[in-house]
Amino acid sequence: MPERIVVSFRGVAAAEGAPTGVPPSPAAFALGEARPEEPAPRSSTYLSRALTLKQRAEALGATLCSWGAQSFSFALGPDELEEAVSLAIQAVEDPSVLPGQRFAVGIAQGEMIPAGEWGRQAVLSWGQPLLAAVALAFIGDPGEVLLDPALPAAVSGELLTCGVRRGLQDDRRVRGLRLDVRQPFRRAAAESVAKLRVPLLVGSAPALELLSLPAGVVGVLRADRGVGGTRALLELRARVEPGRALFVTPAGASREPLGALRRALGRASTKAPPLPRRLEETLSRLLAGDGADLWTTAELLEAWLTPEHPEQTPPGLILIDDANDVDPWSLEVIAGAVGRRRAARAVARVTAEETLPPALAVAPVASTRTLEPLSAAEAEDLARALFGGAITPGAARRWARRGRGSPLAVREAICEGLEQGALRWVDDIAAPRSSAAGHGDPAGRTILPPGMTDAIVSTSLASLPADALPGALPGALPGALPGVPPDGAPRSPAKDWLLRRLDRLGAPPRVTLTALALLGGEASERAIDELATPLAGASARLAAVEQLLVDGGWVIRTEPGWLTLGSRTLRDLLLTLIPSTDRARWHATTASTLCQQGGPLTLADAAWHAAQAHDGCAAVELATRAARAAGRALLETAEAELLSFAADQEAAAAQREAAGEGIVDEDTDASSSPQTYRMPLATLSERLDGPTPDSRTPISAGYRPRQDTLPEGHQPSSPVIHDPSPQPATTVIRPDDRGGPSQLGLRLPDPDPLAATTRSPVMSPLDLGTRLVETAREAFVRGQLDGIEGVLAELHRLGTHPELVQRMSGIVALVKGSKSDALRQLRAAAEVELPPARRARALLAYAIALATTGRTAPSLLTALAAMARAREAGEAHGELACARFLEHLSAAAGHRDSANTWHEVAAKAALRRADCV
Repeated sequence: MPERIVVSFRGVAAAEGAPTGVPPSPAAFALGEARPEEPAPRSSTYLSRALTLKQRAEALGATLCSWGAQSFSFALGPDELEEAVSLAIQAVEDPSVLPGQRFAVGIAQGEMIPAGEWGRQAVLSWGQPLLAAVALAFIGDPGEVLLDPALPAAVSGELLTCGVRRGLQDDRRVRGLRLDVRQPFRRAAAESVAKLRVPLLVGSAPALELLSLPAGVVGVLRADRGVGGTRALLELRARVEPGRALFVTPAGASREPLGALRRALGRASTKAPPLPRRLEETLSRLLAGDGADLWTTAELLEAWLTPEHPEQTPPGLILIDDANDVDPWSLEVIAGAVGRRRAARAVARVTAEETLPPALAVAPVASTRTLEPLSAAEAEDLARALFGGAITPGAARRWARRGRGSPLAVREAICEGLEQGALRWVDDIAAPRSSAAGHGDPAGRTILPPGMTDAIVSTSLASLPADALPGALPGALPGALPGVPPDGAPRSPAKDWLLRRLDRLGAPPRVTLTALALLGGEASERAIDELATPLAGASARLAAVEQLLVDGGWVIRTEPGWLTLGSRTLRDLLLTLIPSTDRARWHATTASTLCQQGGPLTLADAAWHAAQAHDGCAAVELATRAARAAGRALLETAEAELLSFAADQEAAAAQREAAGEGIVDEDTDASSSPQTYRMPLATLSERLDGPTPDSRTPISAGYRPRQDTLPEGHQPSSPVIHDPSPQPATTVIRPDDRGGPSQLGLRLPDPDPLAATTRSPVMSPLDLGTRLVETAREAFVRGQLDGIEGVLAELHRLGTHPELVQRMSGIVALVKGSKSDALRQLRAAAEVELPPARRARALLAYAIALATTGRTAPSLLTALAAMARAREAGEAHGELACARFLEHLSAAAGHRDSANTWHEVAAKAALRRADCV
């Protein structure tokens, strides 16, 4: 039994020649203006109109399935909905027929049973859809199209309706949905959003006053989300011409050093001014994601924004949106550019509650302006401007009120009205669909009952391909309505309207939007596809949904190959709508995408996403790679922060592994950031390089070569959280600090180490080398290095233990103050390909030397590598030594939590070592 769409028509079967027409009104009758009713011509009779409609139906591919005295029906295939609706609308809006004489139409869908054929264009059939469609046609008024509530297109919302019609047919209750014959398809209504214009600036006069800022200062624009701050900054950029302007926004997860400046300069690269060759190379490195030092980048910004002869043009203007979300290194460069010789000026937008970011607050602040919510008149002006004036006054007033003073909410309310058909175009004028449309304030209350969003998500999932991952579609957070703030929290009308629109958007475009949100709200088409396709299949590819998203105002094409979300508010909402059970998958895929699409410094963002996905190993690896890139770019503070982040992730992963725990709580907020520590290199260097005399400790406290790598001191039986502040920094005692042997109370076993070894006529070179190694080791442990160079020279002559000789030689050079020679030798020893256990010792020695010379960031990186090699070798005492050093280094940097964590890791490693002994 084939499934068919049945369209039934009921007309007025008047006898031929019978009078027809509309009776005169009482007023016309009283005035004597009523015309006598005229007999209906043959062309307007029921039969002639039915035959004309039959010809139209056959042209559309429909077949006649029933014929009666006052009704007839046609059947079409289930995929011919457009033809069925077109046939119905032609019948009810026939201009040659008086309104009261037009057909009433009913549409239903289901299985039909063929009863016999009558030519090619008639297949008499029977079924429940025929009964439903005929019943709807009989209760409908002339000129109405009623839909069966069970019609799939009505259930999915593909067809727009405007009310309900109820009636009786053969003593049976019948209910039908009235089709909106002016705008029947929702997709056509959604496409009408594309007709909206970019309006002139409304209600942002205070922001324009910042154009008068002098060079060398920063202006502050206070504007909450949705009040029009971004729009005001864009207007300032347009009005600064012929001067130059740079629009800076947060990039990605804001972990990439100089990421915001990289994207800002990339967007404006087509308008780049002539630059010196040196600065062109800096710009190329910056755009490639390799970074550059802050001073040179500030010089690049100065040359970009301000010409050599500033009297010819106004000073350059840097516009910073969501300033507190921009990475601090970009802000530091901007502050430097503001204070240079050819000074620029900057305008930073913050919310009403925020202060200026510390990195930017160092620049002189000239003035502050605040954007307030729109007044009722301004909101109406904005509504009219969105339509270019082509909207009725009543509609402008109704939808302006729905925005509650927020420009973004006014626009989103209008978009929602157009998509729902409540606001529609009639003869190129936007007007309400009915007298009730647009009244009330759905954004001011809970707009969906609990569970409806999950139901919509479940329904939308059916449209995803079979290979789509379950749960990939962002849905409602468990136990709460998405977008609804907790009790007492201020509501965002813009978020409410966005949520209404998102709930009616298809599954694939929502996945694509979520991918763009996780990439920071601005990304290349290739990156979006690479993230969305693994999670939702080919249906979420940008090529399939891009036009829908652009026409709906969800995304904006800022440059070829790049898309940007319509607002930061939309980005925040999309992130909160990711189900907690799917966040790890989303973040892991995002990290993988950034590794493929980004530059070296972009790995900082990838590391953050890996941490959010609870993949500590990947987070450590990516953060250390990003730290190396930051070090090569001379971004020392960025390098230190990334290494600190890696250390925290390593410690957390080790703690979870040691405790046998699983991943962290799945309800971690996807939009929040893992805790990070900023480690100023100057402070660390000061603590590590300049200890007080009473804080200096023997080298044995921080370094034990070869097998015995357990640090000196008592090892507690259980991990105890202790205060790391009294712990001294790792230092090496210099010869002038060491004093004589009597002062140290140390005595070598033999005043001449060579006398006890080389004079033995029976020892083999291997045994001799082992004896020399033990002699050198004992000298190191006791802190007395007199004569040890001779031991090392003899070991070098014998050719045994070469990596140990090189490592010890570096330590001796370090003790004597030859830092460069020491680091060169220890680095060479650490780079030799060795088994994991021996490589761990070499790396740890190099890490300690780096810390001793004040190079804390590379020291941390090298110590983490040593820890990894020790674990690879399964060497508990090597892991213990690395953990103790990392604990010491964290304490010296003032990171108590990290120090305590490494203390616990060391305690567990010591217990494992004791079990192995």
